[in-house]
Amino acid sequence: MPANADQFFDEYDDVSERVNRSHHRDFTTLLRRWFACLEEAPKPISDRVRWLETLVSWNEVETNVLKPGSGMGSGQMDWPEDRERRLSARLALFRHLSREQEDGGWRFASGYFSGRNPDAVLSGLTERVFDDHSSELRRYIQRNLDVPLISEDQWAPAADRIVSIKHNSDIYQQVIEAAEELKATLVGTNLFDPETSERVESEISAGQTLLKSRTVRLAALTALFVPTLRWLADAFAGTAVGMAAQTLFEHLIAMIPSLV
Repeated sequence: MPANADQFFDEYDDVSERVNRSHHRDFTTLLRRWFACLEEAPKPISDRVRWLETLVSWNEVETNVLKPGSGMGSGQMDWPEDRERRLSARLALFRHLSREQEDGGWRFASGYFSGRNPDAVLSGLTERVFDDHSSELRRYIQRNLDVPLISEDQWAPAADRIVSIKHNSDIYQQVIEAAEELKATLVGTNLFDPETSERVESEISAGQTLLKSRTVRLAALTALFVPTLRWLADAFAGTAVGMAAQTLFEHLIAMIPSLV
């Protein structure tokens, strides 16, 4: 266990480079060592990393960051612009991959990067995502070594975070109007079978109900409302339904940026 920050950074740099140069069969093992390095860091560092990991959940990454494509290497990753949420989202991704089987890393990477063999596919993930992430995380830790955190009992896991809804704001009114517009558009469409139409309308109504409260749990919106809007916007892009869903989603993000 590193006794001080200098020893930690020496170990961190070594294990980060090992992950960057890993082969598909040892990627998961080395990634676990990388997380062990963070967990065994001196307390100010390990606490800050643990706090970062509370900001964005794996479920949020799956829903809002990862955009699978239809073939090998065709997916996209849409990372948050906010630095701490971006670091948190990438920590969530690599934490998830560290729990996979030994071939889980390159199999995941194959959805977003192309290559002639598993190692080439994995290098897309390590060179274009992990390398950038580990460097950004190192700089972030260095700059915040002496910056105090809120006490741990005030930390809120991403799935449990509660946000306030300002019902008298202009953006709230835009969200409500966009939701009503989407529901009206759904009534007049023949894109769905009756069962799908009923389910989608129920999910939109449930989302509206959530937004009537003065506070809302992010996990509720992320699990219920957001996936439906993303599906409608992507699957029916260019149609009245797709455009109405996209408009509502954009207004929601403007009102609650932490949804992405």
